[in-house]
Amino acid sequence: TMNIKAERSKTAEEEEELRLEAARQADVSAAAAAKAKLLTSREARLQRGIQLRRQLQQYPEESTPKLGEGLKDFFDRTDDYWTITAHELLETTGKKMRRDGFMLASQHFRE
Repeated sequence: TMNIKAERSKTAEEEEELRLEAARQADVSAAAAAKAKLLTSREARLQRGIQLRRQLQQYPEESTPKLGEGLKDFFDRTDDYWTITAHELLETTGKKMRRDGFMLASQHFRE
């Protein structure tokens, strides 16, 4: 009977070790899945950034606001472009051309 108890004890220990190993493998698998998900989200953000840069490149630099630039600073930097655009599109001159240029710049800035 002593041998039977010893064998049962060894079997119980082996089963416990197998359960612990399975739990470790599950933790490793979960960690690998989390890492893959993180990489996927990083890759997704990177792809989105590349896509946005490509979209910005289709506009001339003088008509694109810089990061953190306010409307007034944007217009001050690009007023020639917008007043010429207003003149070409709306055929205005003088102060009206400048006002129309600002209107066009503000519409583009809000987009």
